[in-house]
Amino acid sequence: AIASLIRRLTAEMGKTVLVIEHDMHFVRELACPITVMARGAEIARGSYEEIRRNPAVIECYLGRAA
Repeated sequence: AIASLIRRLTAEMGKTVLVIEHDMHFVRELACPITVMARGAEIARGSYEEIRRNPAVIECYLGRAA
């Protein structure tokens, strides 16, 4: 329901919403550009699929390269 509300706010009302979330299932539901940060610095930016496959994101959050 929250993802649906956020999508509606952006599509119908032109609002920008900042979401800080680690639940990737929820992030995927948002269907929006993603920025990944680690230690205060941006390490990746892109779609859900791009982020999911990004070696820097995998290394940082899973501790190993894919």
